[in-house]
Formats: sequence, C-alpha cells, structure tokens
Amino acid sequence: MGRHAIILYWLQHLWIGKAAPQAEPFETFQHKVIALCNSLWPGYEVMLEDLAGGGYNRIIGITTTTEGSLESDNRSDASPSDPLSRLLKKTKRWLTGLKRIVRQTVPKLQYAPPVVKENTVQYILRVPHQTDLVDLQHQTALFEFANRLSKSWDVPTAKYLENTSNNPLGVPFVVQSRIPGMNLDQLWDSLNQQQRISLGGEIGKVFFDISKHSVIAPGIIDPTSITEKSGTKIRVFEHGYEKVVKIDGGHQKLMFNEHVPATRRWSVLDVLRSRFENWKAVNSHTLYPDIEPYTKLTQIAEEIESSWSPDHRFFLSHNDFYPRNIMAWVQSDSQVRITGVVDWDLVDIAPAVVAFQPPWWVWKYDQYWDEIHDSTPVVRGPEHYEAVTVEEKQIRAAFEKSADGIGRQRGRRGKEDQAISRGGSDKLRINCSDDLMDSGNYFNDTALKVLHSDLSKKRGRRDMWTIWRCLRELVGDGFEAPEIEILALKTTKW
Repeated sequence: MGRHAIILYWLQHLWIGKAAPQAEPFETFQHKVIALCNSLWPGYEVMLEDLAGGGYNRIIGITTTTEGSLESDNRSDASPSDPLSRLLKKTKRWLTGLKRIVRQTVPKLQYAPPVVKENTVQYILRVPHQTDLVDLQHQTALFEFANRLSKSWDVPTAKYLENTSNNPLGVPFVVQSRIPGMNLDQLWDSLNQQQRISLGGEIGKVFFDISKHSVIAPGIIDPTSITEKSGTKIRVFEHGYEKVVKIDGGHQKLMFNEHVPATRRWSVLDVLRSRFENWKAVNSHTLYPDIEPYTKLTQIAEEIESSWSPDHRFFLSHNDFYPRNIMAWVQSDSQVRITGVVDWDLVDIAPAVVAFQPPWWVWKYDQYWDEIHDSTPVVRGPEHYEAVTVEEKQIRAAFEKSADGIGRQRGRRGKEDQAISRGGSDKLRINCSDDLMDSGNYFNDTALKVLHSDLSKKRGRRDMWTIWRCLRELVGDGFEAPEIEILALKTTKW
C-alpha cells in the first residue's frame, strides 16, 4: 500500500468509529481548555464540543461569544454537557454496527449555513496525540498553502499557535478557523439521490481546482518555503528512505536522502526506478532478503510506461481524501455545496495517478463504509471502482463532468511548466482504474489506450489490475518498502 496507505489503513481500522486514544478524559481536559480560552479571549463566553478526532490529533470545537448564546449552530450533536448526548457519542464511536441508528440522532438538515450572532466565532482546537513527532509550525504552513488552492472551498488556517508546553494545556496546540458544515460521513444517509449527484459534481470541482497547480518533481513540501508572499510557489524535497545499518553490534533503521532539494525533472518511470533501487538496497540486508519483486516491478513499470501521465507534471496529493475530511452544506432538495477540506497532515507532491485517484466512495459509499470497519486487509479489485447501478452511474457521471479537462491551466502555467508538457495534450491524461484493460479514463474526453503491448495479452485482467494498483501505490511512496503490496504481487502470474 505504500507508507501513507498502510498508516491510513490501520488508523481507519483501529480508530474510525471509536475514540482515538486520549491522554486525558474530556471531563477533566475541558477545564484546561476553558483556562486556555480565558487567556485567549478574556471576557468572552465559551462553549466547547468534544469532537471525534483522528489518529493524529485530539479535536475540540470552540465557540466564543461576547454576550448571549447562539441562535443556531452547526453541530451534529446536543451540548456536550448533556449526559444523553455523551452516551450517544460514545455509542457511535465504539459500536460502529449501530452507525445508521446513531445517524438518525442528527438534527434535520438546514438548507443554509446556521445564523449566528455577529459577535460569535467558531474555532477548532487541534492537540497532537504525539507532540514530540509533530512540528505544528510546519504543519500550519502546509494548511496555509492548501488554503490558497481555491476560492470555492476552504482549508482550516491557524489563528493561534503554541509550539511549546508553556500554556494552560501543558502541550503544544493550534487553534484553527472552523469550516462550516458537516462532514460527509455525517451527511450521507440524509441525502437524496439528486443531492448525491450534486455532491459528485462538487468533488470533481475540488479535483479540478487542485490540478491547476503543478511542479516538476515529486516529494515532500518544504514548509519554510511557504510565506505570505510565496503564493502557490513552493520548494520540494526528495523523498527520504529507510535503510537498516549495523551499529554497535545491533541493527538500526536510519533515514537517508532527507532534505535534498528536488530540482531535476522527473518522469513517473524515473520515480519508480528510484523507489525500487532504494528499496532493493534496504531489502538487500539479511533482515530483508527478498529483493526479487523489485526487479520484476521495474521491468513491468518500463513496459507500461505509456499508461502514466505523459507530461510528467506532479501535483499536490491530500493522501486522506475521504468523507470524514470533506465538509459540506445542504443548500436545497437538489444541491449540496462543499465548504472545505480538512486534515492536510499527510500532504505531499505526487504523480497524477496518485494525486487524483478516483473517489470511488462517492458512488459506492455503503461499500466504502463497510470496508473501513472490516478488520480484514483488502487488496481492491477493479469491481471496487465500477459504477454498477443507475444511481451509482449518475453520481460518477456528475463527478466526471466537473473533473473533465483536469490539468488544464487556462493560461496560468509558467514557462517551466509549458516546457515540461510541450508536445503533449494540454489536458492531463489519467487512467481510470476500472477501465485498465480498455481504452479510456474517468475523464470523458481524454481517452487513452493503455497496456496495448504483449504484457496485457499474457495476463488476465485481475493480474494486471493487481500490478497496476501496486505500482500506483508505490509511485506515491518514498519512505519504506510496502510489504502488503509485495505480498499481493507474489500471488500474481509473472
């Protein structure tokens, strides 16, 4: 699966639907939060919400007002001081099988953002679970950069940042703007078909907005390159990689190739070759003796090079683009508007086939929900991405229509980007996962025949799917060898 996919897989299965591990119960932690709020907003009334966090952060909702209370708010639960509300919240987290029952406790959806008093402001408090592993200042810079990608939807930005423990919480924290709306996991069951079709179109618009910004090489964003005047220009470091070395008679994993500027142009094939060479070096140690899959993968990558994006541009990849991180409002009986995308903690720069993987969950949501609560690892086949029913096809068609022409810069590309794509289509061509053995992709008018070599004739569709899926995951990962994908490849016909 690659580093991000493996991390996210286990976070989904361990923590989605139940509370992430907390150092302190909310019942006692809230007093520290109140003290923090009093220091930040003296004289203001404060209301707190214990929101469901993820694997990386504890999340607290904060509403401040100088007088009175909210006329209406955008919460999906009653006040956290309500014992029944707390019971329902715990039930929802721990007993995921009761998902649909708990969802029925969500208030009737409003068809407009809630009305709040002018002197009322809502924030999100993010407290990392492992503060020693997170640089909040760098993380905040990444969020700020992501917020510059589009004026149609927002990304939470920092209002207050404390990178030390010298504060009422006793730990580093960041207070961010709160994106209005509810996440799609909360909204989905309440949406009718027309609203879901509208949502598919909104997802396509997000993809299109992100595709307007590209760089010449993949890697990790250097947060120090993000300033008030930098706009959407960034500096990128190459991916580092782990290697086992012998130290003092023992073995230890060390990181190599860190903080190396990515200055040369890359093709996707260049990325794969580099990854495989690094992983072969890692696995050549006696602790990791199996290097043969990488040699085979290199050969296959060379054979199917034509199936990758031809202009070799690289794009911002959210790496956690799922319903829980997408905020939206229901505007009418037929319209839904995405208000923002949150949790950009894993963002990096990746090839188009990684950055724009099809959001299959928007047309197959029930299957998506069942999978993330299943403890059995899944290597998805092409059927996972196919829109089968009339309803699924309608949602997917709306997504495709909005995303059509993704990668066109509409005159915004600089000379560097123009040189990279010269001679190719002005549209970014990306293969549709479930059309792997056919001609086409999930953007209607940019059909591209792929795998027309003898390679596709020698192997069945599922074998080729497995290889494609693995390569696509591998090309987006630069940290360590993805063992789950390699195990999957061992079952294919070589």
